[in-house]
Amino acid sequence: MKMKNLIKSVGILLLLASGLSSCNKERTPQSGDDEATIKVSLSGAQFKESTDIKNRASDRVAPGSPKNTGQRKLIPINRELALVAELSPVVPADADGAIRKAASTDKRAAAEQTDLAQNVKYKLLVFDSSGKYITERDYTRGQESSTAELKLKTGVQYSFVAYSVNSSSALPAVSYTDAQNKTLSSASISGLNGDNDDFMYFRREMTVMENSDNNLAIVLQHKFTLISTKIDASATGYNITEIVASIAPHYPTADVSLDAGTLSQTGTQGKADLTFSGLNAMVVNAAPKQLNANTALGGSLFLTKITIGPITASNLTALDSLSIQPGVKYNLNLSVIPNDTYLTYQGQSAARISGLIWMRHNLGANYNLNPDQDPSVNGLHGNYYQWGRKAVAATATTGAGAISPWNKENPDDKAWNSGSETAPLKTANDPCPSGYRLPTAREMRILENDVTDGNIGTWSESASNYSAARIFKSKRNANVQLTLPIAGNRYYEDGTLGKRGIEGFYWSSTIQNNRVLHYKIVHDGDANIDDSSFDRDWAFPIRCIAAQ
Repeated sequence: MKMKNLIKSVGILLLLASGLSSCNKERTPQSGDDEATIKVSLSGAQFKESTDIKNRASDRVAPGSPKNTGQRKLIPINRELALVAELSPVVPADADGAIRKAASTDKRAAAEQTDLAQNVKYKLLVFDSSGKYITERDYTRGQESSTAELKLKTGVQYSFVAYSVNSSSALPAVSYTDAQNKTLSSASISGLNGDNDDFMYFRREMTVMENSDNNLAIVLQHKFTLISTKIDASATGYNITEIVASIAPHYPTADVSLDAGTLSQTGTQGKADLTFSGLNAMVVNAAPKQLNANTALGGSLFLTKITIGPITASNLTALDSLSIQPGVKYNLNLSVIPNDTYLTYQGQSAARISGLIWMRHNLGANYNLNPDQDPSVNGLHGNYYQWGRKAVAATATTGAGAISPWNKENPDDKAWNSGSETAPLKTANDPCPSGYRLPTAREMRILENDVTDGNIGTWSESASNYSAARIFKSKRNANVQLTLPIAGNRYYEDGTLGKRGIEGFYWSSTIQNNRVLHYKIVHDGDANIDDSSFDRDWAFPIRCIAAQ
């Protein structure tokens, strides 16, 4: 009896084990046994961010680095006027006026996405993990449902490649080295028009899943460069009546490898002509121009002819040694400015250097004193301000010891600039007088690039040494200068005075990587934008710039 029960129990166990095994086999999907639908949509398009901006976003500013910009130049037109030309990559709107902190860590955040029009045509190609061609589909944005459904095997990884030329009619064909053996590595497009074909590209690896939404949201990347140009002569009061300008190099055609989406320039090297509208005005704009080029330091902007009021200049090389990267969107800004000079602006004694108007005194100084006297004196040192705050933290004659209470609040990144680095906007916290504001780090770099400098006074650290100062003389007019006293700083912990007579510190309104950029001056000639002190509780002097 016992033997029968034992045999019966063993049989039951075997049946249970067999059932469990069968259930497990039924619940385990086998790769490639089933198919799933891929839901395709086109979200928009992006220009990539310049690697110059990414490098500045991820690295601290090294001493001397601000002088190595390479994308800005000042060109004399005649004794009265000069032209300042600057090519700068467009920083995405979410950068909030500073170099975006996310740029070094999140590539998806490194570009600003824009919408594309409905009815734009785009092609999607599918390759397996070995690069072998599987299938393709032609889509029209907003009408994806009218294209044959895309079904692929589940549990399999595929490479999805999409492209468009931003057209509702044109869709260039793909060619393969061997039409009988189509592979991703041999796929290419030839003869893209460098002027008109706005080629955009997308690639993504994705494993198709069973019982899951397989959404393929395509965001295309522009592969040609786009440059928007503005010429501003409003500082002169003259209208611009004629302008003939071009950018080189530019190639008529391009080929693209679909494996990586990289462009190869083809055809005879030439130039891209800029077309301006709205002449007979002080500010004119050119239509955005697509550029087919890839230069490390070989691009140039040429002004064949420009007429501003009664003045005509010809055959100017406004910029050279330019770095122009494919897929980046740039702003090209040209400002016609009067010669560097002293002037009274908004009731303040000021100096215009390279089109920027600076107060000649530190904020809070005795404005009746000669700002350039040698040696400097305590009346020229002005007040000390903590970053982002309007209140005076200390004056030039405040005792050298700790200040109690010392403000330890942490101001917002936009406390002194609610705009951007290239279009700053003064805030209510800005202590500068009417018509002036805190300078940006960019504006400090412009000043540094366009002056020669030297020292006056005795350079030695002492609370009573007010004599030391750094002189900045205009390269265009040596009779025009700014003199910055070496006022030291007030320590972030308690406001104790430090470095007077041996180091100078001046605030900018710029935040970069959570650090506050400021101008630092030391005796041995090292004067540059610095971010070594990121605590906003330090107190430095301020030199205001016109809020033009």
